[in-house]
Amino acid sequence: MKLYFGSEKEYNNIIPYQKNHDKDRNYIIVSPSIIVSLINSIKFKHIPLMFIKIKNIFFCIEYTKGAIKKLKKSIYIYELNKGKIYKNDWNYFPDLEYEIHEEVKYVKKRKINNVYEILKKLNVIFIKNKNYEKFIDSNIPEEMMRMSPEEIKYFYHGSNIDIKNNFLVPHFDGFESLPYVYATNFRTAALKFSCFVPITWGVKKNFVYFLEIYSGQMNEYKKSGYLYYVKPDLFEKTKNDNFTFVSKKKVKIEKKEFIKNIYDEIKKSKNFIIIPFKKFKQFLLSFIY
Repeated sequence: MKLYFGSEKEYNNIIPYQKNHDKDRNYIIVSPSIIVSLINSIKFKHIPLMFIKIKNIFFCIEYTKGAIKKLKKSIYIYELNKGKIYKNDWNYFPDLEYEIHEEVKYVKKRKINNVYEILKKLNVIFIKNKNYEKFIDSNIPEEMMRMSPEEIKYFYHGSNIDIKNNFLVPHFDGFESLPYVYATNFRTAALKFSCFVPITWGVKKNFVYFLEIYSGQMNEYKKSGYLYYVKPDLFEKTKNDNFTFVSKKKVKIEKKEFIKNIYDEIKKSKNFIIIPFKKFKQFLLSFIY
């Protein structure tokens, strides 16, 4: 099995490095698919693009307007001597991504001048943001959802950690250069972070929507977690959206709530919408048939 590694950096020997979101180990992501390695070669800030594979067809969905331009970069693709590989649990393609933890030599090196152009030649389907937004909007009620006075009173921070010292402490999220305390003004949205499930989500008209990117993904929320209530005046808005807020300083926890089953708690929310994978799959395949 050939393995590929993509990077914006030129290497002699490829040395595993530390990811911002994974401070306790060094590794690189490799794949038997050159498409996956091309996708992984570019370092994105936040998540401007979404990648999905259905029936051996790769889709690139523009999650934020104009993000496809971020693929128009030069990178290097390395074909590797197969070393010891491990399954990766932080990925878009569970069946096509592996980790290597040790320094590895490459067999071939190729410079790619424009990743976007190569992906087009490899028949990746690109879906523009305007089409994606139309799909999301078609699943959102027309009228604005009214938030309850209780929900407006607080901001919320979800975590799988039982914090004992009554303070939320700034941490790195894997994207920003500074550590922050993160919170949202929607309780339903904070429940998403009470356990790690890489589901796509957002807020429209005060409705919090979760978009399944594979079948049955919502079932992974059948776990316990914690919800922390904090004061809104300690936070400032981020540049990325209108429902995520940050603090550079530690924040006092006003109230802590243990959630026995996050899935059940999310489904109780009046402003929650689940867009099932089956419906999303139909939308994606409509660009082919």
